[in-house]
Amino acid sequence: MEDNEKFWFDMYVESMELGGTLKNSDLSYVVDAVCGYKRKTSTKKLIFRVFGGAHSNIQTIQLNSAINRLGIDQSLFQIETMVTDYVNVNKLTIKEIVDWLLEGDIHWICGHIHQGLVLNIINSHNYGGFTMSTMVDQLQRLKCHPGFPRGPYLKCPIFLQDKFEYLKVLQEFNMCNPTMRVFRPLEDNGLSESTTNSIKDFLGNCKSEGCGWVVKPPFVTNRVHFKVFEDESNVVLHIQAFFRKDTNKIFPYTMIQPCMANRKEYKVVYIQSKGIQYITSSGSTYKRKAYSAPPHTELFTFVKQVVLTLQNACPSCIVDGLFRVDVFQNKEKQLMVNELESLEAGFTGGSTGATSSNEVIVTDYLQDYWLSKLTPIPIVHALQSLSKEKRNKL
Repeated sequence: MEDNEKFWFDMYVESMELGGTLKNSDLSYVVDAVCGYKRKTSTKKLIFRVFGGAHSNIQTIQLNSAINRLGIDQSLFQIETMVTDYVNVNKLTIKEIVDWLLEGDIHWICGHIHQGLVLNIINSHNYGGFTMSTMVDQLQRLKCHPGFPRGPYLKCPIFLQDKFEYLKVLQEFNMCNPTMRVFRPLEDNGLSESTTNSIKDFLGNCKSEGCGWVVKPPFVTNRVHFKVFEDESNVVLHIQAFFRKDTNKIFPYTMIQPCMANRKEYKVVYIQSKGIQYITSSGSTYKRKAYSAPPHTELFTFVKQVVLTLQNACPSCIVDGLFRVDVFQNKEKQLMVNELESLEAGFTGGSTGATSSNEVIVTDYLQDYWLSKLTPIPIVHALQSLSKEKRNKL
C-alpha cells in the first residue's frame, strides 16, 4: 500500500475508533477503490470533485458554504469543480466526466449533467460519447462511490430529466396529461407500421382539449424541439424527421401530449421538510387564464399530493431538496403536472407569491440540505474528528 493510500485507509479506521459508523459496503469501497487502484493525484488532501453545472449555480455556491461549515481543517481537503463551459470547450464525453468524478474521494453533482452542453459538437468528435442513454448508463458507475447522488438515487428520473419516467408514475394517478412515448426506430428507414398506428390511436383518443398535440423530447428545457400540431398526419411526419435529423442519436425517444387549451402554468416551489410553498412564476399572456387565487389552497394541496405520490410510487426520486412542480389545468378543471424540476429549478422572481423572504429561506435551506448529505459520509466524519483534535491541541 502506497503512503497516500495508507493515509486514507487510516482515516477510515480512525473514523471507526472515534465512534464513526462504517458499513460493510463502505469498507468494501475502501479496499476496492482506495487500495485497489492508484489515485491520480499524489496529494493527501481529501478531494471533493464537483460537477457544478453552469457558472454561478446557486447549488454549487451553497455546497461550498456547506463544506466550509463542516469545520474541517483547510489543509486536509480541496474542492475541484467542473462546469459546463469546460465540458463544451474540451468536448468531454460522459465517460470522461464520470472518470473525473471517480478519481476524487467524494463526488457531487449540483446540476443536471447534460444541461447547457452542445451535444452535437461533442458527439461529432466522439460519436456516441454523450447521448442520453450513455449518460444514464455511465452515471450508474457512481453507485458505490461516496457522494451525491449515489446508489438508487442515480436513477431518479427528475435528476436525469427523463421526463416520461416520472410522468409514467403520475399518469397512473391521473396527475398529468396523457403522454405517449415514441422510441427511436431500430432501423433508419422510419417508424414501423405498428408504431404509426399506435400514434394515430393515441391522437384519436386525446382530442378533448381541442388544440392539437405537442411533440417534445425528454431531457431538455426551455421548449427545445417543442412543436405543436393541429393535423394528425404532421405529428407522424415530424417524429420521423426528428429522429432522422438526430444523427448522433442523442435522444432515445420523444413524447406526444395533447396541447392545453389554457396554457397558464403555475410554477410552485415546494420544500417539504420546511413546509415552504410558493408560486415563483405564472404566465399571463395569450390563451392563459388564471385558475388559482391566494391562498392557492387547491393548487398547493395538489402539489403536496404529487410529491407524496412520487415518494411512495418511485422511491428513487429525489424530492427532499429544491423542488418545483409546474402545473396546468385541463378543460375538465383538473390540475395536471406539466414538468418537475429539482437541481436547477428557478425559485426566485415572479409576480405571484414569490417574496424575498421565501427566496432567502430557500437559499439558506440549500446550504443546510447539502450539509445534511455531507455529514453521514464516514471519511467526512473522520476529517471532522481529526480537525477537532488538531484544534484542541493548539
